[in-house]
Amino acid sequence: MSELEVLENIGTSAVRRLRNSKLSTGKPFMINADELPSGQSYLEYPDGKVWVV
Repeated sequence: MSELEVLENIGTSAVRRLRNSKLSTGKPFMINADELPSGQSYLEYPDGKVWVV
């Protein structure tokens, strides 16, 4: 595994832990996406709903 792949895995794991932590405490998780207009993002809520905000 290359150094870049190791760093990507570490980053992905950190984001997954943060997402799980936020959702398990009842808070939404923000997801930025390039396909959305500037200033918009997705909010994923613990009940599974996802809204563009």
